[in-house]
Amino acid sequence: VMRFECGGRTFRLERNFKKYEKKDRLICEDDGEELSLEHGDLEMLLGGMSRELFDSTISVGQLKGKPGQALSDALENFAVNYYRTGGGEFDYANALENLKERRKEIGRQIKAEEEKQEKERSDLQLQCHFLEEEMDKLQGKFKNEEKNARSLRAGLNSKREQLRVLENQKKSLNDEKDEMEYAHAGSWKSFLYTGIGGLLVGGVGLLWSWLISGRETISFAGPFAMIAGILFLIGIISLGGAFIVRGKNVNTRVGKQETQKPQVREEDSAYVQEAMRADEEELNRTLWYMGQLQEEWKEKEISCSNLRDRECEIEQTNRYRSLNNQKRALMLAEEMLAEAAQETGRKMSSVVDQRASEIFAEITDGKYQSISVGEQMTVWDGEHRISVERLSRGTLEQIYFAVRMAAADLLLQEPMPLIFDDAFAFYDDKRLRSVIKWLSRQKKQVIIFSCHNREKEMF
Repeated sequence: VMRFECGGRTFRLERNFKKYEKKDRLICEDDGEELSLEHGDLEMLLGGMSRELFDSTISVGQLKGKPGQALSDALENFAVNYYRTGGGEFDYANALENLKERRKEIGRQIKAEEEKQEKERSDLQLQCHFLEEEMDKLQGKFKNEEKNARSLRAGLNSKREQLRVLENQKKSLNDEKDEMEYAHAGSWKSFLYTGIGGLLVGGVGLLWSWLISGRETISFAGPFAMIAGILFLIGIISLGGAFIVRGKNVNTRVGKQETQKPQVREEDSAYVQEAMRADEEELNRTLWYMGQLQEEWKEKEISCSNLRDRECEIEQTNRYRSLNNQKRALMLAEEMLAEAAQETGRKMSSVVDQRASEIFAEITDGKYQSISVGEQMTVWDGEHRISVERLSRGTLEQIYFAVRMAAADLLLQEPMPLIFDDAFAFYDDKRLRSVIKWLSRQKKQVIIFSCHNREKEMF
């Protein structure tokens, strides 16, 4: 149980240390009200003092006299509050931490957005890769079909040439046949016409001879009757010759036809024409398929081009630009806040130096007149500026003591008790007596824990 006063009221803080029954209570003994530790009522009574600030100011442990980073941060925060807002409304350290946390969160969102963009980009690249592979396959098929089309065209041209040759041969044979038939027809017809003419002329002559001789008998003694008889005989002979020549022509034509039949057959031309029609149909199908392949390839090319355009547009999203703008704004805010802290920190340093110098001069009996607490800590003895590296450990502990006490006066809203736990190990009797005299003049409660009697005797 610990009792303490704050703001003119008495409070009791209880803690149960049992392993399975841990419990803390904060009670106002003036009215019996129980305050909430979970909701920060104790921190409110302590003026927002943190454990780090407690350990850097009013609580001094054994061999821990040097203030820590928490004190520097607290002074910096106090300086910003004091010089920028005129009070404690603004928490510089917390504001800076919030900015950093916000920037980290924005950074995580940017990273998530970049990962999302990268995944989307990878997906688009993968889709484009698949399309390109399919386009390569289509191009391979197109080349094969193109080769097949060339082969079909070559075969079709060859068959056309073959058909042309057959047609020429057939025409040539027909021409020869016609010429032969014409020649043969001319030869036997000449005999036929001669025979008919001879019979007619001879018959007429004989009839005329018979008429002029009195229609009794035909006399061949006369020259006219003799000529008519000769012509009639020639006609008979010519008719016989015509029939003989006609029969020979028929036999000759049939023999030639039998000889030339294997060379020019009608089915050969029909077979070639059928093969040409089959090749033309196959060629048309091939050309149609090639057109389909070209259309499909063009569609995939357009799709692949669209995917590449989408890939280029990924990084231009409004959310990505907004996040980057927010990140830059937060970085700028951190930079400006840090610059403000440095400026006010320099002003605050003079305030701390002044108060710490007053305390340090008192506890050293005026041997040292001032302290400069900066990047390079020094003391002034009235004649020389001395670096702390040249001071004894006892004097250095006195400097730490002065800085802590000065910071406590500035930072703590309520007068807090000063607690020392074997904190004067490096003090000789003279230094210890000076510190105790200074503490006795303060209006603060002082608690000293020690395993030695000299503090008790000096008190």
